Amino acid sequence: MTDMRNLRPLFEPRSIAVAGASSNPNRTGGIPIRLLLEYGFEGPIYPINPNRDKIGGLKCYPDIASLPETPEFVLFSTPREKNAALFRECAERGVGAVVVMSSGYAEVGESGARMQEELVEIARGAGMLLLGPNCMGVIHVRSRLPATFTISIREDDPLIPGSVAIITQSGALGACLLTGFQDTGTGISSLVSLG
Repeated sequence: MTDMRNLRPLFEPRSIAVAGASSNPNRTGGIPIRLLLEYGFEGPIYPINPNRDKIGGLKCYPDIASLPETPEFVLFSTPREKNAALFRECAERGVGAVVVMSSGYAEVGESGARMQEELVEIARGAGMLLLGPNCMGVIHVRSRLPATFTISIREDDPLIPGSVAIITQSGALGACLLTGFQDTGTGISSLVSLG
């Protein structure tokens, strides 16, 4: 069982990398970059995309290994076939938490389940926290961490810090609850989509 103090890299990371970052702020790999910048995440943000020099005004890196420091948190918005190699890079660098938004794992059958188990084994062996796969990400309001691709976070209605945490397997349900909380002016502390 994980000691709650060990969850800090997931909810209060000092730095974050987004693997599969997109220059389109409305795509799955672009929404987290846009939200992290809009909400004022205070640590370094490292977009990872071998085909771009910059995204959102931030320098891009081709892979985890080329980052100038080890990120505490890596958000995956990459095709599932690329994730095992990227996980190994995270393990070698000593990343604290990995969140996999990518789909196509156990929910699609035996081959996906094997790929998912490989990620679990890599994370377990390296002592990395793992959320997902096939999840919407994680939001922690006080640490300004909207590491998600949900479009339920609206620029015109910013998240309010509160004491309610939303933990859900379903990303759609999490997004609906988040919208409901925003619409009623109710604050949340966190939203965790397990996948």
